Amino acid sequence: MRLLQKLLQFDTTNPPGNEAPAAQWLAGVLAQDGIESIILESQPTRANLVARLPGRGEGRPILLLSHLDVVLAEAARWTHPPFSGDVADGCIWGRGAIDMKSLTVQQAMVMLLMKRHGLVPPRDLILCAVADEEIGGTWGAKWLVDNHPDLIQAEYAINEGGGYSLSIAAQRVYPIEVAQKHGCGLRLRATGEPGHGSMPHDRNANLRLARAVSKLSPTATPVHITPVARAFVEGLAQRLPRTQALALRQLLNPALNAAVSRLLPDPTVARALNAMLRNTVSPTILRGGEKGNVIPGEAYADLDCRLLPGQTCADMVREIQKIVGRGYEFEVLLSGDAPILPYDTPMYRAIVKTLERADPGGTVLPYLFPAASDSRFLPKLGIQPYGFQPMRMPPGLSAVSLAHAHDERIPVEAFTFGLHVLFDLLLNPI
Repeated sequence: MRLLQKLLQFDTTNPPGNEAPAAQWLAGVLAQDGIESIILESQPTRANLVARLPGRGEGRPILLLSHLDVVLAEAARWTHPPFSGDVADGCIWGRGAIDMKSLTVQQAMVMLLMKRHGLVPPRDLILCAVADEEIGGTWGAKWLVDNHPDLIQAEYAINEGGGYSLSIAAQRVYPIEVAQKHGCGLRLRATGEPGHGSMPHDRNANLRLARAVSKLSPTATPVHITPVARAFVEGLAQRLPRTQALALRQLLNPALNAAVSRLLPDPTVARALNAMLRNTVSPTILRGGEKGNVIPGEAYADLDCRLLPGQTCADMVREIQKIVGRGYEFEVLLSGDAPILPYDTPMYRAIVKTLERADPGGTVLPYLFPAASDSRFLPKLGIQPYGFQPMRMPPGLSAVSLAHAHDERIPVEAFTFGLHVLFDLLLNPI
């Protein structure tokens, strides 16, 4: 716990990141038990740490990936200072407590405990704590994949994106990220008739833009059922009473999906399920006009779109055009891709068994992560990533809601639970 408190005290807000002091401190902690680290700076102060604990050679290595940078924290709106590492109310408080310095510390502690007790894991364990994930990974995981692939070659990777418990329909569910969406940035542009603000008319570009954006509700885009989403919904339904199971399965019915989504009692769960079942679009920037008394002739909205594996920006444009109607222009600002990988591997099955041992009352299901993480860079090296940050969260606290939020914190018991689960997983053959 003290290691997490200390790591949270490093201000690694990105930008600018400045992960070097945190990486150097972590290298010192590992060195005290004889684990050597390599620190690679992709840019000044943008540090990436790599350390290895040799195993018995019973398979290719396992990569333990995490990131050291964090998002901005508005200190005035926190109960405890965001870089204090305070322990209060049974929790460790600080920016990065959930996303994701807690996993960095858990992964490092697993290696330290094995080293101290003379335990040799079945496979080499590679600890990789990187820079820059929060704004794209350019100077972190992507840089390592492109420039130092030899240091991180592995068969599997464990990273953020799943493993925390959720309460869904009175079930404690552990979603394991086996796939993730990819980003598509679009600019939707509306043109109109400029004029004097004293003479309003319907050809105002701002009004045209507003009409379009108002149609982009969370369930406006069509449903696409991926194998992972079907496995998640069906797996959960099998554990529910018949009436609840029947209702939940209607999420897979395109005609009833939106209505069923509105009936789900927990908005966090509803959003997560919704994001698994469709390409999503969120208007994030709206801009039109330069002068208070001039009706603009052009206005635009930047759209943060997250696409399911196999979907493209062109597919997203067609979906949005069908919703907003004709007469709008689209520009692609950002595009990517998300590989479709088979997930039912020995590692996935080991994760399921380990969690079931730790929490026999829990339900472990495959999950499609609705955002993107550094895991997306790893398939290029033939590495199968899993989002597995185990936490058994108490009722009323959600890891999803705490990440990036004011008062980010992790319950001490959830942190300890995760440490035990990871240690068990990595000490047993996979």
